[in-house]
Amino acid sequence: MAVENIIHALAGIEKKVMPQAQVYENLPESIGTLPSVLHWLAGGSIPWDRDVTYTIQHDIDVRVFFGRADAPQSDVAAKPWIEKLRQAIDADPRLGGVVENSGVTGYRYGMAEYGGTMYLMLGITVRAIERVVAGGVPSA
Repeated sequence: MAVENIIHALAGIEKKVMPQAQVYENLPESIGTLPSVLHWLAGGSIPWDRDVTYTIQHDIDVRVFFGRADAPQSDVAAKPWIEKLRQAIDADPRLGGVVENSGVTGYRYGMAEYGGTMYLMLGITVRAIERVVAGGVPSA
């Protein structure tokens, strides 16, 4: 499945950029080590007319969770990752050949709950474009 390949490629980039973080490709019941990186499927679009070569758009939310108890230190630690992750994805927009193109399209920042606990969270939306040849299966 293309989405799994996209998340796997993003996780590889995140592990290189944030080696101290716990990176999850599948959502865990709870978060252990901080910072932790989780991936959500935010949405996407698939054209209904697939008799021609077409593209599928996938929007993936990359959410980086930081400690809440030390909010001032977490705040200072979190903000630089917006640019660092954007630069890392821009350096490999094909995500290792998994997609036609990808890039950061937005971010959110603030408190968020996961598994019954509040965290400081940096959310980055990554849009990935997958090209499919008419009559074929997705290339990723």
